[in-house]
Amino acid sequence: MLAHWLKPHEHPVKKRWSAHQIGHRILPFFPAMDEIPQHAVAILGYNDKAADAFRKELYAMGWSFGNMPLVDLGNLRKAEPSFAIQVLKELIDGKKVVILIGSEHDLAVYQYQAYGEKIKGVSACLIHDRPEYTLSPPKKQLPLINRMLKPGEHHLFHLSLLGYQRHHADPAVIRHLVDEQHFELVGLGLVKQGTEALEPILRDADMVNINLSSLAAGYATASNPGPNGIDGMEICQITRYAGLSEKLSSLSVGDWTPTRDRQHVTARMGAQILWYFLEGVSQRQDDFPISMDGLIEFHVQHDHFHDQLVFWKSSRTGRWWLQVPVREKAGHERHRLVPCSYSDYQEACRNELPDRIMQAQFRFR
Repeated sequence: MLAHWLKPHEHPVKKRWSAHQIGHRILPFFPAMDEIPQHAVAILGYNDKAADAFRKELYAMGWSFGNMPLVDLGNLRKAEPSFAIQVLKELIDGKKVVILIGSEHDLAVYQYQAYGEKIKGVSACLIHDRPEYTLSPPKKQLPLINRMLKPGEHHLFHLSLLGYQRHHADPAVIRHLVDEQHFELVGLGLVKQGTEALEPILRDADMVNINLSSLAAGYATASNPGPNGIDGMEICQITRYAGLSEKLSSLSVGDWTPTRDRQHVTARMGAQILWYFLEGVSQRQDDFPISMDGLIEFHVQHDHFHDQLVFWKSSRTGRWWLQVPVREKAGHERHRLVPCSYSDYQEACRNELPDRIMQAQFRFR
């Protein structure tokens, strides 16, 4: 079925890969693969030029992913949203981890629409330099977040926006997204304070979309970056955290112009982003939501809540979650454990609670 939507890519460099390189270990979908292996990561190109530029750099990198099956599906036969949505839907429904690579600005929308009815409420993480949302939406050409919130068959349960720059944002929009929608917005300044604090946010996402314009100009010259932005090391740390999350099933990277990438800086940056995501996936430990085995329960009495707060800690990874009471009819049982950190637990023991945990409580009301 997938083969009808795809075409094999023509790699721009014709050579024999060394045994330690990704190009030697990756599994081509064409010409003879009938079924993608279980627990595979699948790479899908939205358009040929951008996807193949990423591949050229990625294939030359070293393999450090153990026995993780990695499949290159080639590129979509047509660079159209309907093709992307259909293929992504089949892969996500088949419990594959999928990477969508292209140059388009709106890959997040196609990625989000692919989840359909299989997942009751999608948690999305956008790494963008601005909140693309308006309080007075036009009838045509809706901004990205407005499109994701548009009523219909899909339901956005939660959205986090990482790395936005305040000088690009309308303060009224920020207040609305945080106070009314209870979304989680983390500005560039907080990202710069340390990516480790972002790990629980990324662990809560079903999908992550990276627009390369969120990076500083020196790291994504072929995008539309500004002088400030996330740096190369930070974005690789962020995507590794995303890969480590068992909840996450898709990553997309786009928003650049391959013809402007004369020194291949942006393609190299994109390939490094993919490499660290793959490393994260290869190191998953199968804790929540795959399994609650090995989770240790902690109860904390907090003055703000009538019932005790229930925290869970994984004995395998040391990661923490806060349990939020969920009514059965709400349909959000899969979100009932909200990723948090040990410092969040410590604050609760001091009768304090971070804003992001309070916001999580509001999302279930």
